[in-house]
Amino acid sequence: MSGAGLEKPQLIAHLQQALNYTAFQALWVPRSARFLCLGSLPRGTGIIQLYELQSGRLSLLRQIEKPKPIKCGTFGASSLQQRYLATGDFGGNLNIWNLEAPEIPVYSVKGHKEIINSIDGIGGLGIGEGAPEIVTGSRDGTVKVWDPRQKDIPVANMEPVQGESKRDCWTVVFGNAYNQEERVVCAGYDNGDIKLFDLKTMSLRWETNIKNGVCSVEFDRKDINMNKLVATSLEGKFHVFDMRTQHPTKGFASVSEKAHKSTMWQVRHLPQNRDVFMTSGGAGSLHLWKYEYPAQRSKKDSEGVEMGVAGSVNLLQNVTLSTQPISSLDWSPDKRGLCVCTAFDQTVRPGWKREYSRKKLVTYDGIKTKRHGFILQKGITILKSKLNKIMTLSEIWQVGFTFSKHLDRENSPDCCHNPCVILAEDPVVSCPLVKKHMHCNSSSDNRSRACRAEMDMAEEDINGDEYPAEIQDYLSAFEKSLGCVDEMLKTMMSVSRSELLQKLDPLEQAKLDLVSAYTLNSMFWVYLATQGINPKDHPVKQELERIRTYMNRVKELTDKKKASKLDKGAAARYGIN
Repeated sequence: MSGAGLEKPQLIAHLQQALNYTAFQALWVPRSARFLCLGSLPRGTGIIQLYELQSGRLSLLRQIEKPKPIKCGTFGASSLQQRYLATGDFGGNLNIWNLEAPEIPVYSVKGHKEIINSIDGIGGLGIGEGAPEIVTGSRDGTVKVWDPRQKDIPVANMEPVQGESKRDCWTVVFGNAYNQEERVVCAGYDNGDIKLFDLKTMSLRWETNIKNGVCSVEFDRKDINMNKLVATSLEGKFHVFDMRTQHPTKGFASVSEKAHKSTMWQVRHLPQNRDVFMTSGGAGSLHLWKYEYPAQRSKKDSEGVEMGVAGSVNLLQNVTLSTQPISSLDWSPDKRGLCVCTAFDQTVRPGWKREYSRKKLVTYDGIKTKRHGFILQKGITILKSKLNKIMTLSEIWQVGFTFSKHLDRENSPDCCHNPCVILAEDPVVSCPLVKKHMHCNSSSDNRSRACRAEMDMAEEDINGDEYPAEIQDYLSAFEKSLGCVDEMLKTMMSVSRSELLQKLDPLEQAKLDLVSAYTLNSMFWVYLATQGINPKDHPVKQELERIRTYMNRVKELTDKKKASKLDKGAAARYGIN
């Protein structure tokens, strides 16, 4: 078998569950190993089923029946605490359900005259700035935006002007929600029209036609400045639009690809990597793609006007799971590579995208690294050399072991409860995986010897010459921040951390906590880079900025305190003179 073939990621159908109804959509429940199936029973009623992954099998936790068949659903406008489900049904009704008490909807409105084909949410789940809103697209030709806090009437209604024919709206999606004011809705129609509505100016910002009915549209991210838009259509073709540069007449640059032999029902971007996306086809197949950016994303035309430059699309892998169309697809937002899909063969299948090897993976800038990552090993080595007077070697390795354990579990689809993210609620670091073991007490000589052996092995494996300069820059920043910790504690290295904190005044304690938080977040920044994730698109970027803000504030207070002492000293000398 060739090495090139081994480098492809694998698409694995982890489990499959037969259903006694037609499923139109499956979606993951945020922050859980559970997913929902929405559909229509043979007797013409709607159904919501809640499944959970439990030890390699699917367990049906709950089944809810409703009067009308349910076509689509989203958690996008709900908070992580509530996790309310918004659904659109065949009767044109928009309902929001509390899944713990689903008898009566918490919000209900007759949104459209005909079936709601598509629904999307924004402003919830920590995704997108601004108010929580829901957008619906219907066969009646209208696209409506709803605020769950406002009863009965939509906050925006996009419909054809009088005299124009109404086209069936098949798909809608939010995007460009990077601040409190900006927000757009993209809609696709049965005649091939794609329309981009600007909700800030309440106007049609852009439209085009791709000659075939638009089955699905999706931005690579909803909560950033528009970057890419993928649209799938009938006849097995999809288009990728570069949304960064809009030409006054030519619009957005695009690249198209024909892969499936029939309708491309849906497209979904991998939440952890916006350049990777999957399409589902009418022949029961899934195709995994990666978008490659051009050397320059814009250029000037003959008249000197900026226009976009489209990149290219590469097929990473494809697999056939069914003989019937795969009607819906959803990635887990919490577990990288875990997905679920439904097909018209009345089967739901949790799936798994796995890298081609347990010991190697394609990482940032295409560099292949060892499983635990060069930066992670190097970071632990630096931690050992800098902090071994405060933390025992066993404790330091325990931090690294926790990260390693998380990485080793990455190939297990059952593990999707606790993604490794660092989101502190205060200036003190609060990574759930690090904090748990930061102050553990391990006095076992055997464990210490094992830790030393593992650490020595990590040092031997390190070879930084073959890694990108950007990763080296991140590592350098990480090492400098550790140096700050070392400098601050240089005169007090003989005491424990708790004893040390007792000797520091409040400002010094705050500075120590902030530098520690910055150090570990910097380490996680680099770890993301080794996993092929751009850290600038991850919440850790906002966390680092927040820590810097606190650090600047502490510096201001410290400088003010020093200035106050100088003023008092000068006043005392002046009095003596």
